[in-house]
Amino acid sequence: NGRTDATNCIFDVNSAGHVGGAMYLYYSADTITDCTFTGNVAIDAGGGAIYRDQGTAAGTISGCLFRNNTVGSNGGAVKQSLGSLNVHNCTFEGNTAGNRGGAIHHDGSSESITDCVFIGNEADVDGGAVLLDEGCSPMISGCTFHGNEAVGYGGALGCFDGSSPTMINNILTDNHADIGGGAAYFFHNSDAVLANLTFYSNTAGSSGGAVYIDNSLVSITDCILWDDSAPSWPEVHDINNQVQIN
Repeated sequence: NGRTDATNCIFDVNSAGHVGGAMYLYYSADTITDCTFTGNVAIDAGGGAIYRDQGTAAGTISGCLFRNNTVGSNGGAVKQSLGSLNVHNCTFEGNTAGNRGGAIHHDGSSESITDCVFIGNEADVDGGAVLLDEGCSPMISGCTFHGNEAVGYGGALGCFDGSSPTMINNILTDNHADIGGGAAYFFHNSDAVLANLTFYSNTAGSSGGAVYIDNSLVSITDCILWDDSAPSWPEVHDINNQVQIN
């Protein structure tokens, strides 16, 4: 129940056997500003660089660089469990997850992700850059997702089990999923609002080169979907015909 503040720090090549290769924050209302996290590893469960197990505590990560961090399971750079986290003006590059969320994995938490850049992050299952699970409802705005990859679904973003993001003014380019949703994947009541987004040159191995929707209500408004590709449904694949495109 304390508070953690880190400013202008460098966390380089640290490791943990279980969670939080560089930092493990438990019920800490923390602020992490202008820090660099490179080459950190969580061998087992979550958070190659940072693991936040927060309950209702709020936190902020701002102006940070996360590069080449690795986790055996979820959240190559950051794993957030419960609580609230605001991520602003950060760069996530080359982070990898053995399961989901190559850069960020949010589990049952509320948060915002604003003005961030996600480049070349990878997940061995879903959500090459960001994975939202168990009812997350973040605002994602002003972000760029480029060249992220998932072996399963959601090359840039994967949303599962009631996670309902609002995405505004984002750019998603050259992301890839081996199965579906080259840029984004929405599954099982993951209702979402997508507005003023650009999808370009995203690819999927099966269907939904840009977006794959399965049992979720997704609104797509004032978006550009251009030159995305997949063997079937090169732009949007909606399994249950619940998408609203304006």
